Amino acid sequence: MEDFENLCKKAAKLAIETDSITTSTFQRKLGISYRRASLVMEVLEENQIISPVINGIRTPMISDASAVVIKVPSRLVSQIERPEEPKTVTKNLAKFDEYGPEIFFALDRKQLVLRRVTLRFINGCIISPNYLVNALRCGTSLASRLMLALMDLGVVGFKDGKFCLLISDIAEFDAAILREDQIRHNTPLELRAARLAVICNGIRGAALQECFNIGYSRANELMDYLVDHKVISADSHPDRNRILFVATAEEYLNNPPVGA
Repeated sequence: MEDFENLCKKAAKLAIETDSITTSTFQRKLGISYRRASLVMEVLEENQIISPVINGIRTPMISDASAVVIKVPSRLVSQIERPEEPKTVTKNLAKFDEYGPEIFFALDRKQLVLRRVTLRFINGCIISPNYLVNALRCGTSLASRLMLALMDLGVVGFKDGKFCLLISDIAEFDAAILREDQIRHNTPLELRAARLAVICNGIRGAALQECFNIGYSRANELMDYLVDHKVISADSHPDRNRILFVATAEEYLNNPPVGA
């Protein structure tokens, strides 16, 4: 248990120093499994060291980690003391050779999927959410999130009414993906909501709630914002997607207002 408490202290220091509080960050920086990183996240939140998710992000609630005292909730003790599954040396030797060690070990599973998709786009595959649905055999919700991640990273853009590739070499993706948490943290939620509306060809509040893990009120604020900026229509039906205004949405994405 002492080792786990020390791990939590390292995570608290990391959260304050990097201003990036995600499970994947803890995995990469602390060299731990997803299960362990999730437990660390839960303990830090219980100890009021980090905030709950607000507007899709967590923030530090303290400024100095040197005096942190970790109290592990009794309900988590059995999970913490459960032995970790043995790690394999590599996830897949063919992928290890393809990516190289620096990228292979730095990225989590989702990021490796994004990298493979980007390579396909560079090689001429059609850039669209429907392509991801078919290529990855996934649902539209997951495909939309992956597409949003690529737009957040500056890999995919939207011009002339269609999606386009903004990079020419996979090295540009590799440079961006290692800063994914920082990039997402610095991107206003309003801009990400507009991107999602374009990806989904229209949007409703429930989709914003699900994608960004936000409440009903915040989702309505974003919907009103998108209506005001003529990204979507003002249809008030709660169970129907608002219509996307392609031309004004494209103008908004490529020339967002200051602060968005």
